[in-house]
Amino acid sequence: LGTTSMLLVAYVVFANAVLLSSFSTLENHLVKREAQVVTEVLEAYTRTLEIKISDWAAWDEAYEYVQSKNKKFEISNFEPTVLENLNISAMIFFDQRGKIINKLGFDIANKKSAEISKSLLSVLEMRDDLKTFTSAKQSSKGIIRTAEGLMVYVSKPVVDTKMLREPKGTVFFG
Repeated sequence: LGTTSMLLVAYVVFANAVLLSSFSTLENHLVKREAQVVTEVLEAYTRTLEIKISDWAAWDEAYEYVQSKNKKFEISNFEPTVLENLNISAMIFFDQRGKIINKLGFDIANKKSAEISKSLLSVLEMRDDLKTFTSAKQSSKGIIRTAEGLMVYVSKPVVDTKMLREPKGTVFFG
C-alpha cells in the first residue's frame, strides 16, 4: 500500500505540473493572440480614419474655411449626419495657431448630436502636436485618454487640394 500510494502521489504531482504548465502556455498564447487581434483592429480603424480625414484635410473649400471662417462651409459641413456617415464622434477645425474654429460632436451609439467632452478639449488644449502643423506631409494619429475613456484619433493639416500651399489650419477626427 505504501509503494502504491507513493506512486499515485508522484503521478498526481507530475500530472498536475504538466497540466498546469500546458494550461499556462495555452493561456499565454490566447492572451497574445487576443492582444494581436485588438492591435490589428485598432490599426485598421486608424487607417480608415486616415483615409476619411485626407479628403477633408486636402480640400480647397476647407483650406478657404480655416482662413475665412466661411459660414456657407459650416452650414453644409457641420451637420450631425456628416459625423454619422463618417462614423466619428468628433470633428474639430483649428486655425494656424491651434485655436478652435469650429467643432462638432456626435454620439455614435445613440445616433444623435452631442457636445464634445470637456476632457477631450482639455487634452487638445495641452497637445500642440495634435493641432498645429508646418508641413502638408505632417499628421498625428494614435490613441488619447480622456475622462470618458480611450479615443482613436487622426489629425492632419488643412491644405489646398494639390497640397502646394502651406497649412493654414488643422482638422481632427476622433
